[in-house]
Amino acid sequence: MIIKMCKVVCIIFVYCIFLLPNETFAETENIEAVGVYVVGDGMDESPKLAKERAKKEAMRIALDKAGIYVESFSEMKNFRLTKDEIKIIAGEIITVENESYDVEILSDEVIKYTATIQAVIDTDVIATKIKQLEESGGNFSDEAQRLRKENEKIKNDYAKLNEEISSDNSEAAEQYLTEGNDALKVGDYQKAIDCFSKVIDFQNDYTDAWYLRAKAYDLAGQYKAALSDYTQLIELTAQSADAFYLRGTIHEKLGDRDNALKDFDRALEKAPKDKRTIRARERLLAGRNK
Repeated sequence: MIIKMCKVVCIIFVYCIFLLPNETFAETENIEAVGVYVVGDGMDESPKLAKERAKKEAMRIALDKAGIYVESFSEMKNFRLTKDEIKIIAGEIITVENESYDVEILSDEVIKYTATIQAVIDTDVIATKIKQLEESGGNFSDEAQRLRKENEKIKNDYAKLNEEISSDNSEAAEQYLTEGNDALKVGDYQKAIDCFSKVIDFQNDYTDAWYLRAKAYDLAGQYKAALSDYTQLIELTAQSADAFYLRGTIHEKLGDRDNALKDFDRALEKAPKDKRTIRARERLLAGRNK
């Protein structure tokens, strides 16, 4: 069974339209927060879960923005609030008035869920909430402790999820690499290209995948694509002699002898005794002199 990638790309665009007067706060302010959750087809994925995660991210940012009002107000009035106290008050003054969802299919394996939250902040009650805090002697310790535990759990969950993603990606990449090699051996170059492309999708810095896909492109006669992959391979391998040599052979097949010669020269600078490159360079010069 092929283990698909499940990754969380928590990309959040938050648009907050608010004005903070110099002396007083308006009674209400509007906030729009957008949370995006991108999923594959992992075992634990579902539309309901994806929507919940997108909404959770949007709500988290909305609460952060409500906290800006609380913090600004407290500073203006010379109140001293801890971060936990600001979070508690922010949660009490914000109300979600509308939420909507959008689903976009990015590919056969990747779907993007977008949650948009329209919220209202009741800024007029901030002073009241702070007063309640003062009257309680600032004793929000139980709630603050709960928030700390919740935040810690979220961090741990994300760390665990990232570990699982990394492990799943590695297993999937190795399986596609094997399938690609098998296809390459029997001359099914397009299947090999598709498999190696999936490996690169999982692990963008996998040098073997870039090399093998370039080789498949080369054998399939898709020289420009091979040239691009070998250029990427040069970057990933810190400009290795082999990568320069291989790109030089593609330049030669494309009839670009000048760039082919440059690549062979670069390869020889790094590996002066490489017979393969020496022969290729001599062959190229002999052809130019005809």
